[in-house]
Amino acid sequence: QMWAVAAAPYIGGYLDDNATAAGGFFDQLAAWASSGPAGLDALFQELRTGALLDAPDFADQGALAAAAEVMRANKTVADEFDLALVSYEGGQHLTPLSGPGTSCSDWNDAPGCAPYRAIQELFLAANRDPRMGALYTDYLNLWRHSGGTLFVHYTAVSRPSGQYGSWGAKESALQADEQAPKYQALRSFIDNNPCWWTGCPPTAPSKIR
Repeated sequence: QMWAVAAAPYIGGYLDDNATAAGGFFDQLAAWASSGPAGLDALFQELRTGALLDAPDFADQGALAAAAEVMRANKTVADEFDLALVSYEGGQHLTPLSGPGTSCSDWNDAPGCAPYRAIQELFLAANRDPRMGALYTDYLNLWRHSGGTLFVHYTAVSRPSGQYGSWGAKESALQADEQAPKYQALRSFIDNNPCWWTGCPPTAPSKIR
C-alpha cells in the first residue's frame, strides 16, 4: 500500500470567461477570440508570462508559474510527512466557467451566445496549436524538477467540447500523432524521462491507453 500527497496542478484554470463574476476575464477573452491569430498569440503570451491579464492571484506569473506554486505547496506537505508527491490529474484547463459559456453550444445558439462560442473556439484552437505541446513539455519538466513523481494526465482520449473543455491528449483514438500536440509532448516526455523516483516501475508504458 502506497501513501502519497495527490495534487492537481492544472494550467490556465484562472482564465475565467465570466462577464460579471469577480475574477472573470470575459472582455479580454472575447477580444482575443475576435482577433484571429493575434488573439491566439495573446492567449499563449498570457499563459507563458501572465503579463496581459490582471489576475489577483497570478498577476505577472502566467499559467506555468501558477502551476509551480501548486506543486511547491503540495511538495512542502509531502516532505513534512515523508510522502511522495503525485498528480492524480493535470494538464491544461482552458474551459468555459460561466453559465453562458457552459450552456451555449451547437444546440443552443441563443442571442448573446456569439462571444461565448468564439471563446470556446479560441480555447479549442489553443489545444490544437503546437505551442500547447511546447507548454506541456515545460510543464512536465517543471513537475519533475519540483519533486513530483507519478503524473496522471486528464485524459488520454476525449472528444473536445466547446462547452466543457478539450481534455484529451488525443481527440480520438484514430487522430494522427502529428495533429495532437499534447499527445506528442506527453509521449516525448515519457520516452526521455525513464522512472526517476524510488519504487517507480522499471519501464515506462509503450502507449498511452
